[in-house]
Amino acid sequence: MHFPSFLEYCPPDDAELDELANQFPEMGEHEIHDPNSKIDNRTAIRIFLRSRGVTGLLFDRLIEPYDLGFYKKCDGKSSPVNRLPVIQRKSGFKRDIVSVRHDLDYYRGKPSRRVADWFYVISQIAVGEAVPMSWVEWSAVRLFGYKAWKSHRLCQLENALYGKNDYIVSLPDMVIEELREMKLAS
Repeated sequence: MHFPSFLEYCPPDDAELDELANQFPEMGEHEIHDPNSKIDNRTAIRIFLRSRGVTGLLFDRLIEPYDLGFYKKCDGKSSPVNRLPVIQRKSGFKRDIVSVRHDLDYYRGKPSRRVADWFYVISQIAVGEAVPMSWVEWSAVRLFGYKAWKSHRLCQLENALYGKNDYIVSLPDMVIEELREMKLAS
């Protein structure tokens, strides 16, 4: 019989997810990335998607970056508009769950860039974003995303050559943030 260790994550089953969704009906994307949230981010994203009726393959694809720990590396939406303090204050968070998944697809190089971008717009609509804004963002991703796609391909080649791993699954968020601050300071 296998007993999970303290560090091993056991996702809630359907009944527990329904109960948690009833306890936290206001769960939003901000709580998923908030280190001070009452619920860990892997459970928070499951509650968020469950409350929006996202199921099946779409559900599995959107939670995968959080189960892998990739959300710690992801920079979210990369555009000059998101760098403006007014936009950052209005949105309340640096990254959303769909852009985290999109960054993982770009990082891996699978599926193709076109499929990753289609999945982006479909996921945006599924989690409740406005349809016109989703298509505007998709257009921007298609027009300007090649640079990010190319840089991820170069990083992937470097990782294959030198055996580096770009993101660390086992470190908690605060340690990752401290490492980033140390990198910026030096």
